[in-house]
Amino acid sequence: MEQIAEVGRFGGFGGRFVPETLMPALEELEAAYDEVRVDSAFQAELADILEKYVGRPTPLLHARRLPPRPAPRHGPAPHQRHPPPAPRPSPRPPP
Repeated sequence: MEQIAEVGRFGGFGGRFVPETLMPALEELEAAYDEVRVDSAFQAELADILEKYVGRPTPLLHARRLPPRPAPRHGPAPHQRHPPPAPRPSPRPPP
């Protein structure tokens, strides 16, 4: 990773576009990655995650507890809970 830091990522200006307060955490992350990137268990787990999750939707899993069809509703639908108001009598009698 030293080569990337020396060459930079932004043309002739080089460097990293990271707020100064995050630099210690970024350097710690870089050091930790340098230690584990040669570990075969880490590479296997990374390959598994890349295969299953990167660049595609999360794989579908069987939902065992989901019923085969929706359960029937109990009571009227929300738009049917209150009956429409009764028509009001007209103020004058019909001719």
